[in-house]
Amino acid sequence: MSLRKEGYLEKRGHIIKNWKLRWFILDGVCLTYTENNKTKRLCGRINLERAKIEESSELMKRPYTFALSCGTGEKKVFYITAPNTEEYQDWYNTLSKILKELEGAGR
Repeated sequence: MSLRKEGYLEKRGHIIKNWKLRWFILDGVCLTYTENNKTKRLCGRINLERAKIEESSELMKRPYTFALSCGTGEKKVFYITAPNTEEYQDWYNTLSKILKELEGAGR
């Protein structure tokens, strides 16, 4: 899988539930994020191998929001918001395609 995509999205914090703008980089089965597009220091990494995606705009009361739940057992959920409909659909469809391919490959 060699899909690559980059761009600004907002991510809700896990401890302090505020929203922060982050630069996201999708590279294959890994989604990483940094403070901005100039820094190389990672703020976090999301392994997509056991992830699920779902639309979450109503739940979070924020338009263009999706949730990535990762892992097994105690799942960690990442709430991510795109800046507009076009970006939302592009990220959501790209991530869904990767997750579907991983599911078909037997993760």
